[in-house]
Amino acid sequence: MKSRINKYLYLSLLITIITNTTALAYTVNDFCFLKKESGICWNTMGIPTIATNSTGNGYGEEVYFISLAASPDSLRIVAKDGSGNYTSINAAFNAVPSNYTGKWTIYVKKGIYNESVTLASAKTNVVLIGEDRDGTIIISDKNPGSARIGPTCTVNANNFTAINLTFNNSSPAEKALTLMTNGDRIAFYNCKILGHQDTYCGNSLGRAYFKKCFIEGTVDFIYGRAIMVFDSCTIHMVRNGGYITAASTEMSEKFGINFLDCTITNDSLDFQGKPFTGYYLGRPWHNYPRVVYIRCYESGYVKPAGWTTMYVYPLLYAEYNCSGPGFRPSSRTTMWGNVVRTLTDSEAAAYTISNIFSKYSNDPPFESNWIPVSSYNTTGVENSK
Repeated sequence: MKSRINKYLYLSLLITIITNTTALAYTVNDFCFLKKESGICWNTMGIPTIATNSTGNGYGEEVYFISLAASPDSLRIVAKDGSGNYTSINAAFNAVPSNYTGKWTIYVKKGIYNESVTLASAKTNVVLIGEDRDGTIIISDKNPGSARIGPTCTVNANNFTAINLTFNNSSPAEKALTLMTNGDRIAFYNCKILGHQDTYCGNSLGRAYFKKCFIEGTVDFIYGRAIMVFDSCTIHMVRNGGYITAASTEMSEKFGINFLDCTITNDSLDFQGKPFTGYYLGRPWHNYPRVVYIRCYESGYVKPAGWTTMYVYPLLYAEYNCSGPGFRPSSRTTMWGNVVRTLTDSEAAAYTISNIFSKYSNDPPFESNWIPVSSYNTTGVENSK
């Protein structure tokens, strides 16, 4: 790969953090000479000819670099009995090489791992696989109001996948985070994510995918600004009068929190032993919230109004082709006018995974388009694209 930059505009160009698929380019000692257009031209062959100033096209010297070859895939095993490479998940996370370009798989044998785990931002391309979803449990009792601050699991890296695991925050405190994601292209398959208030926070300006997962909570238990897709998941409410979502979608994002073919459920009594009388699909938190339910089954305890208020007006609260006794579009709240509504057929057609996770679903665009693998088998092998 080579790159050129307009010689009348910049003194030099530096290429750093080169991986097998990406590189970071930036300029130093910027000075202007009748600048009209500027930019960096990337090319693998030929000479770029699109940067222009008042005298025409002018370029500095070409900077050449070679992308890294993909590292070989690697497997590490976590086992509490010492039969693997590590006895804790944090130890396995810490051992992941920074900026590794191959797939780094961590297989976790059955057991209860009582720890709060964090995957650092440089630990990319990690696949975390549990031996059995209900028998491989990562649990902690941390909550933001205690001296030990932090969720059960924090994922700061890009390109992270979790399969067949249970994540649980057992703290009795209301605001007890179970899972927080701070990267892009993060996926969970056949996982349980259990908590109370604020169970999952999609905290980054990134993309997160959940396939056939079970997520439970009490209040605002799916929230944040990430672009999220919950695909064929069970969303389980455990508090009477609670709220499923509290989106804080950024204005730059075309999509917010999206439920596709999901099932909304609750038990006969909530976690306090109270009979259910109703709960809400969501309430708006910060920024410009967008939440959409498409082809979802809604429990009869979803309140007729569907949505309620919090700090801001939402940008879009919508449903489309849902079913169940809780789906009552004619009773939905009108407190925000046309903001709460049923999607048209043409609007709903845009809610495909490839479109939601397109690089252009944010402005400025994401690094690349992203289509998550549709499923994995029990050993973490991709079933299909």
